[in-house]
Amino acid sequence: MRNGGAIAADQLPTLFDPFRPAARTDPRAGLGLGLYIADQIVHAHGGSIEASTTDATTCFRIVIPRDAPSAGIMFAEASPGRPQAS
Repeated sequence: MRNGGAIAADQLPTLFDPFRPAARTDPRAGLGLGLYIADQIVHAHGGSIEASTTDATTCFRIVIPRDAPSAGIMFAEASPGRPQAS
């Protein structure tokens, strides 16, 4: 997947970490949870995710093996009003 715009080189090492403020002056600005969640899902399926950036484009590469084991993904137990997974 390619996205317009570049990511600062100093943010790449922590790009897939949970929310971190971009600057001490504005704690609300920063990277949210989306890339962290994507990273966790990809790794749960035995895959890898990486990002590379140039002056005008950011590219995300996700690789998930076809024969990956089901990595212990668990379903929530049924609760009242919620159907049980089959």
